[in-house]
Amino acid sequence: MPKTLRLLFLSWLTLTSLSLRANHLIGGELGMTYLGKPGQFRVFMKQHWNEDPNDPTRTTNESSLIVYVFSRRTNTYMEQISLRQTRNQPLIYQNPACAKANKLQNVEVTYEATYQFDVNLYNDPDGYYLVWERCCRNSDLINIANAGQAGIVLYLQFPAMRSNGQDIVNSSPEFSTAPGTYACLSQPFQLAFNASDPDGDQLSYRLVTPWSGYTTQTTTTGDRTPRTSYPTIRWQTGFGDNNVIPGAVPLQIDATTGILNLSANRTGLFAFAVEVTERRNGQVIGLARREFYLLVVDCSKSTLEPPIITRNNAPVQTVSLCPNDSLRLSVPTSATWAYQWQRNGANIPGATSATLNVRETGLYTVIKSSTGTCIRDTMSKPVQVNQSSTTVVFDSIPSMCDPSSPAVALKASPAGGQFQGPGISGTSFRPNAAGAGRHAIQYTFTDTSGCKITQQRIANVGQPIQLNVPGGYSILAGSKVTLAVSASNNQVRVQWSPPDGLNDIELLQPEASPQQSQTYTIRVTDPAGCTATASVPVRVFGQVSIPTAFTPNGDGLNDTWDLPGIGTYPNCEVTVYNRWGSVVFQSVGYAQPWDGRFRGVPVEAGAYAYQIRLGDDQNLYRGSLMVLR
Repeated sequence: MPKTLRLLFLSWLTLTSLSLRANHLIGGELGMTYLGKPGQFRVFMKQHWNEDPNDPTRTTNESSLIVYVFSRRTNTYMEQISLRQTRNQPLIYQNPACAKANKLQNVEVTYEATYQFDVNLYNDPDGYYLVWERCCRNSDLINIANAGQAGIVLYLQFPAMRSNGQDIVNSSPEFSTAPGTYACLSQPFQLAFNASDPDGDQLSYRLVTPWSGYTTQTTTTGDRTPRTSYPTIRWQTGFGDNNVIPGAVPLQIDATTGILNLSANRTGLFAFAVEVTERRNGQVIGLARREFYLLVVDCSKSTLEPPIITRNNAPVQTVSLCPNDSLRLSVPTSATWAYQWQRNGANIPGATSATLNVRETGLYTVIKSSTGTCIRDTMSKPVQVNQSSTTVVFDSIPSMCDPSSPAVALKASPAGGQFQGPGISGTSFRPNAAGAGRHAIQYTFTDTSGCKITQQRIANVGQPIQLNVPGGYSILAGSKVTLAVSASNNQVRVQWSPPDGLNDIELLQPEASPQQSQTYTIRVTDPAGCTATASVPVRVFGQVSIPTAFTPNGDGLNDTWDLPGIGTYPNCEVTVYNRWGSVVFQSVGYAQPWDGRFRGVPVEAGAYAYQIRLGDDQNLYRGSLMVLR
């Protein structure tokens, strides 16, 4: 067993002259997240510490620190950024007993600040970098020569923020949470060391030689001095870039996934660094480095029986996850065992019980370890959780305008499911049973994996639209009238035709002023697409001129009593009386004007009374007429 990990006494330039005795720094990284405004970023540093609660030198981590910004092309100092501590969270171990036995209690400490850069200053196409330096490393490291005198450098490279007047949007890759972990001697070990990129840029990974930088035991923190490069650490004899942690499988990383693999043949504390490169359109635009320490311990040769993952008390290797649902995976329960569930090789935070509710697809395993003694933990066989591939299609249901509409045959696939909802009878929807309204209809299909997949459609059943319309209108030419129509549904769309003489063809009660008699038709449509129509006739009558005399003497001039405008009143009644009140002329309609005769004989010259009724409830016209010879 290696001795308790301990860092040297450190001092910080960012604090007061009161030095703090720090915990054991085992790695870290820098990052920048774009905040949606040109030049505005969340600048952060994550430091990984091992905090032994029994260490008498253990103290609180510093509350703030400073990082420096330089130009890549010229290494010119740009500015410094002060970060404050915002979070200190414990990291998860997959074998608590072994972690306790080795006094491992890792935490991730986050420092951050919201910082506004001047984008006009950050326009160099070669980009820029953030850097933070600290001395010294843990002297217990066995793969670095004179580790207790070597510094650590955290470094982040980022692109210009403006180019050719255009703002460049980019966030740096951010590593996943560093696990609290160790490797067992001669045992296969895998660790997710991947990063995510908010911009979707291509990421690739490689192991790189850690940097020692320019800090020393007397000058323990870096400053704003420009550097053309940063010195690397010196490997201890027997170690190197291709043999960082030796073994049957030396430490290696998958360039695409960022997964570390190892089967170590030597115990001890090892330092290593991973660099993730960020590419956009094939061009490198940035990179981030993570420093980390890994402890390899000689776990007991005794091993636990591997746990068997079950679902519904049956062992499984592949299961289907139902849409919008979860499934439960289980292993046997015992007070002497501890569990840590993993998804795609990474520990799931808080998943340490004998059951796991799964809501995401992926490859699931569980680590089983002893709660009382540090013996080799063991891993279950993986269970692949896939999304159910069954797709359910439920055709839309046509709208119905009347509950008395015929039943609608429902169509869905795959066949064999069940329809549910108001008005359902087998595979039909009966509007008379559901009644008017909007009805939710579900189709549920159960596939071979037991997933119940449901699709929903809405059946709209309308009520017949009732239109109340007047019998018609009669108006004089040049006047107007409101077509007083009402509908039983106030959400209808209206369309009148023809448009001639209407002030708005989409109003329920428009004003009509036709030049001649017209029958208007209204068509209304409700939200379900149901329609109703009706007609409103509007008769237009002209003004009637009534001469007070005429000369029926046969000279061809003014020989008949013409009534201009009377032709628009085909049902008018015209009556002429002599001075004794006897009718000498009477006509329904006035197609043939009076020629001054009574029973074919010319009447005497003189005054005659008349009465004209237009036949449409208009005013009655009376007056005196002179017959001249």
